[in-house]
Order: sequence, then C-alpha cells, then structure tokens
Amino acid sequence: MHHEGAPAPDNEQQGANIAMHDAHERGATAHQATPGDAPSTPAAIVDTYLSLLMIPDPDAARRFVAPDLRIRFTGGREMRDPSECAAFNATRYRWVKKRFERTEVVAGGTDEETVVYNIGTLYGEWPDGTRFEGNRYVDRYVLRGGLIVKMDVWNDSAEWLLSRRTSAGGPEAEAVTGASADAVAVGEPGTR
Repeated sequence: MHHEGAPAPDNEQQGANIAMHDAHERGATAHQATPGDAPSTPAAIVDTYLSLLMIPDPDAARRFVAPDLRIRFTGGREMRDPSECAAFNATRYRWVKKRFERTEVVAGGTDEETVVYNIGTLYGEWPDGTRFEGNRYVDRYVLRGGLIVKMDVWNDSAEWLLSRRTSAGGPEAEAVTGASADAVAVGEPGTR
C-alpha cells in the first residue's frame, strides 16, 4: 500500500493488487487473484477483471469478457468494451481506484449463467485535485461460460459531485467528499 512520502507503485502488478490488499487488510473474503493468475471461479474472474480495469489496462481486462459484452455504467451509459469504462473514468476523475469489500456469487449459478456482485468503495481525486474516499459502489456481473457478458455499475459519484457544486466549497463540500483537500488517500497509486 502506498503512503504519503513513499514512492508510487512502480509497476502495474502492484497497482492491480491494491484493491485486493485493501480487502484482505479488513479481513474481507475477496479472492487474492492477481492479473497474472488464470482465475477459475466466477468471483475470481470478476476480481481479476475489475483489478485490471482499475489500473487501467482494458486490453488485459478484455481477456475476461465475451465478444457481445454489454456494459451499463452510471447514469445508464451504454458501453461495449472495457476501454470505454477507462475513458469515461478519465473524464470524471483525475484518478480513481476501488477498495473491494466483498465479492458475492448469487446462489444457483451454473456454467450457463452466474451472477456476481462486487461491492466496495471508490477513492481517488476529482479533476480539481480534491481527494475523496468512501464513495460507495455496487457492480453486478453476469458470466456465461466463464466470460463476463454483462456489467452494471452503480456508485455515489454523481450525488457527491452535485453536492460539491451546490455547496460551493463550504464546509458541506468537505463533509460530502469524506476528506479535506489535504487529507491522505490511503493506497493512492498516483495519477494516470
């Protein structure tokens, strides 16, 4: 994990493991898959895909998706490729990462179709450099034959941005973002 004053991670593998490390530190049951592993369970596939997506490394993440992938991002934005997620995130954040709290496989899944949820919080910096953390997210995945065919993404970012605008930088803005401008974002991997 990166701490203030320490150099930023110097390779993509270390950056990909941040979300797994954060979950492990809290005793969560997130899988310890890394991008080099060949994940075999639906939960490990989702964790590995999401870790790669958050580097961002959409080319490597693409190994875990079906050709007919359907992504519905926040605000109902339709996407078809992991690179579109990375491109959207680049417009909304200076940088953003996910802390996995848990990955849940819905009971009754089969090789034909399995539903997996990944739940946690976002942390990073808004475009103006203000740091944030504790921004809740829920991602829902549908897997068929070991590949992700559908991804739905929900988070609190729009609500936080709206509150920041209406607060015009007053004390309410600090409370909404969960951190003051000089707070340390634990695990900050650096900018893209």
